Amino acid sequence: DASGTDSVAAVATSRILPQPSSDLSKLCSDLETHGYCIIDGALSPVVLAQLAHRTMDQAAAEAAAGVDVVEMGGADASGSELRQQQVWSLANKGEEFVSLMLHKTVNQIVQHVLGNEFQLSHCTGTINYSRPGGEPEQGTTTINDLGMDQFWMPQPVDKSQVVPEVRPGSVTAQRAINGE
Repeated sequence: DASGTDSVAAVATSRILPQPSSDLSKLCSDLETHGYCIIDGALSPVVLAQLAHRTMDQAAAEAAAGVDVVEMGGADASGSELRQQQVWSLANKGEEFVSLMLHKTVNQIVQHVLGNEFQLSHCTGTINYSRPGGEPEQGTTTINDLGMDQFWMPQPVDKSQVVPEVRPGSVTAQRAINGE
């Protein structure tokens, strides 16, 4: 019913959401409480530019070779078709991506959740083409450790257009399921 929806929205908006932090214990607490955390200054502007450039170069090379993976789906408010290009297996496509996967703070957070032994299962780049003329809008890199996703958003995001899919408490719920 509508009143139930309103009460859920009220709880969500009254919650103090994670803020950027470099304090590992705060980041781990945010992850356990909210389902995500924001690492303050995780990557320098130079590293962000290198990652964005390398991802776009790789995407262009894959498109030119005819091996690109493009997903189509729906339209935005202006009627422009939405599409995404996936760039798979980034670990094999540049030292920049290997360095990203070995990010010290991120790996400490993953170890907090999964323990010292975890397996990286994939690293994928996603480029959204939803601007007029098909210009790239937002690139993300997803790194998936077994049981935990990391999302790197190298460009600022318009928060009014983003609806994050997070599951608050999912970290501690999984531990309960596993009997920890």
